[in-house]
Amino acid sequence: SSEASHPNNGKLKLLSWVSPTPSESFLTRSDAALPMADNTVFTVHVQGANIGCPGQNITLTATVDGPVSGNATYLWKLDGDATNLPGVNSEQIYSFNTDDIPLLSDGQTHEFTVEVSIANCELVKSPVHPFTVMDFSIQLDGPAYTCASVGSYDLVATVANTSGTLPQSYQWYKGAATTPFVTTNVNTLSVSADNLHDQWKVKALYSTMECTPESDVFEGTNVPELKVEGTVSVESDAANTGVCVDAPVTFTATNNLHLTQAADAVYDLSAPTYEWYVDGQLATTTTTNTYTTSFGQTGTHNVVVKPVYDNYDCTVLPTANTTVAVEAAPALTIVGNNVICDGQSSNILTATAGFASYSWTKPAETPATPGHNKVEGTAPGTYYVTATTAAGCTATA
Repeated sequence: SSEASHPNNGKLKLLSWVSPTPSESFLTRSDAALPMADNTVFTVHVQGANIGCPGQNITLTATVDGPVSGNATYLWKLDGDATNLPGVNSEQIYSFNTDDIPLLSDGQTHEFTVEVSIANCELVKSPVHPFTVMDFSIQLDGPAYTCASVGSYDLVATVANTSGTLPQSYQWYKGAATTPFVTTNVNTLSVSADNLHDQWKVKALYSTMECTPESDVFEGTNVPELKVEGTVSVESDAANTGVCVDAPVTFTATNNLHLTQAADAVYDLSAPTYEWYVDGQLATTTTTNTYTTSFGQTGTHNVVVKPVYDNYDCTVLPTANTTVAVEAAPALTIVGNNVICDGQSSNILTATAGFASYSWTKPAETPATPGHNKVEGTAPGTYYVTATTAAGCTATA
């Protein structure tokens, strides 16, 4: 018989031999046939996968390190309880299907252990062997619509699992094909509009696991192709010949855009914002179809309006443009004799010619009197004239 220490730390060390008397109910040394030698340390550990997939067949093997001889028995346990394991759990190899052990379906990490006895003498309990059944989800998404003017679109695979492990690669399948359309190392695939309008699915490949989770089918055949038709125009309230420096001018867009097919509210084109570009640079964005501004420099300026829809991101949408001529007001002066001589009843005062209209203010007169560029001065005092160009520029003298 033997006195031996049996710590639960995966090791057993034979301490000494004791010879029994015939009256003692101990096995004899030869009867026990213990497979141990003095001062020999044995260890037991579990070999096999630490991560499995739903429905996967798994094999775990108990390995004893040391000079073992004799018959060994095994007892496998899950989370410390042998009754958690279906089937034969008393062999060196324990095989199971992950779906057959309900405890593993929660996606949490569980602990396998094995206790090994040799010749009816308990040898050792293995260290914990952690094992997790990955709870996979893989989703394949694509665009809600395609645009007639855009050539390619992204399919995106979103993979989630309980371990957080990322796939090594992705296999993309088109239509009813059983071989991959392409394999990528990233979770996105850019396809043409023609290819997109088909059925797609994706599989995630893991280098450490046999399972390959598969997405549901993305119905690209149901993705509508949208095309915006109609016109956009823009006008200003400036006179035909232009506008004066620093004078306000308002631009108004008329938007008749519409979709070529019926669509639900997500494609509603009735409430755009408008981007306004002046001489090629974005000046402002408005929520209405009008834009008021002024120009500090003379010359011809180009104004472009572009409708923008937050829920419709096709890159090509109609725009409209107009031009406006900005001019400075000409100088305005009054010439004439400012003295009325004896025998004269008036003097003629003349303002600079070339303005579209004139308005004179005579002494003791309110309001001003519209007229031409000449006025008869009949009373002593100060005379004023305000002249306006065809573009709306005004000057006073």
